Amino acid sequence: MTRPATPTTLSVGLDLAKRDLAACLLLWDRQEPVKRRKLPHSPAGLEQLLALITTVATQQACTTVRVGMEATGTLWQPVVEYLHASPAFQAVELELFLLNPRELAAYKRCFAPQPKTDPQDAYAIADYIRDGKARHALEPAAQVAALQVLTRHRLHLVEMQVREKNRLLTLLFRKFSRLAQDSPLAKTFGATSLALLTEFHTLDEVAALPLDALATFLAQRGRDRIAEVDTVAAAIHALATQSYRVPDALVTPLNFTIQSTLATITLFARQLKDVDHQIARTLRSFPAAARLQSVPGVGLVFCAGLLAEIGDIARFAGHPALAKYAGLVWLANQSGDFVGDDLTLTHAGNRYLRFYFTEAANSVRVHAEEYRAYYQRKYAEVTKHQHKRALVLTARKLVRLVYLLLTTEQSYQPLSTRRKEPSPIRR
Repeated sequence: MTRPATPTTLSVGLDLAKRDLAACLLLWDRQEPVKRRKLPHSPAGLEQLLALITTVATQQACTTVRVGMEATGTLWQPVVEYLHASPAFQAVELELFLLNPRELAAYKRCFAPQPKTDPQDAYAIADYIRDGKARHALEPAAQVAALQVLTRHRLHLVEMQVREKNRLLTLLFRKFSRLAQDSPLAKTFGATSLALLTEFHTLDEVAALPLDALATFLAQRGRDRIAEVDTVAAAIHALATQSYRVPDALVTPLNFTIQSTLATITLFARQLKDVDHQIARTLRSFPAAARLQSVPGVGLVFCAGLLAEIGDIARFAGHPALAKYAGLVWLANQSGDFVGDDLTLTHAGNRYLRFYFTEAANSVRVHAEEYRAYYQRKYAEVTKHQHKRALVLTARKLVRLVYLLLTTEQSYQPLSTRRKEPSPIRR
């Protein structure tokens, strides 16, 4: 955590909006040398801000300028890049801080009720960094930013694809209700299931098809990979007979909607492949990628996501700080002699990093024996929320491993071949 401001520190709070930004300048004693003001959110507006900061820093003999802003979408990124590249800070030390909106909101509750305005928010940001509350100073890292853009875009595509697949499941029930309930096919979104859903206009066509013709259809669409295809054909024929029928007026609109949803899912799949190629090319400039991918179950996507969100591992004093940044910490529940056993996972932190740690842990537990054993042990300890609890605890264990690999520049060694030496992880 940053130290409180000194008499030679100028704290600048910026509240960013799409069209403008509100600026507040604070000295170490909370005095405002100039009035708060709004400036255009553009290079011209930032030049006015730089001129203002330079003038005040010279007048007040400030040697350090702290600039803080909230993590509001991508509005902060051009500002950070512009300030870092500006020659105006050659004579003073520049510190940039990206603030968590949740923590800033909690900090503002310490003040008496104030009107909700952009200049007032800028004052709260300036006072927050003046008081030494900010944790990490931003450092320019173009490669990390490039990788982060790709990995976050990939997660966005995955979330939209999942949403479309869930919608397709509701359409599947509407058209073929019994198949949605008890499908004899292995994959809901497999080629055979989708062929049944799209190549037959109504269920009456499926029910009217002879069993041998239906079995031939399934074998062709499944590329002869369906075991006991005659049995599966008989089951599907029975399900078609038992399913709800769609009213005639809805048949054509429902089929059109299914086709459109499938086209959207296919588009997302193609986009994901293209993004993966871009991620692979960008990841070549990260020496740490090979070390993370040495962990069984950590592939290209998980490795890229972790590196993009962690950035410079030197920012973290130890693996507890990295876990806190990812939001993989639990809130204590204690009062007097009472100590609660059911603790709540904090909802603060970097949600992207928490996602990649959790998903990577779910993969690692399948491929690495020591993580599989740890997951199973934690799973068996409780009777409620077994999978979620065990998975998050496994993710917390993975944080220690990732921190170790990135700080020691070593590759993963399986438990069976690992040398019994004291861990170099800083506590």
